[in-house]
Formats: sequence, structure tokens, C-alpha cells
Amino acid sequence: HELLRVLYPVFIHCYMDLVAKGYSQE
Repeated sequence: HELLRVLYPVFIHCYMDLVAKGYSQE
């Protein structure tokens, strides 16, 4: 699915950003 191919990398990027922020807060 074309939409999934576009959203998947964005989701991964946002998830990684949230994880990085979570680690930096501790």
C-alpha cells in the first residue's frame, strides 16, 4: 500500500525521537 510506505518511515522516525527523549530525561 502506497500510503503505508510513506507513513511507516515517518512513524519510525517519530518513535525513535520519542525514545531518545525518554532516555535523555532519565
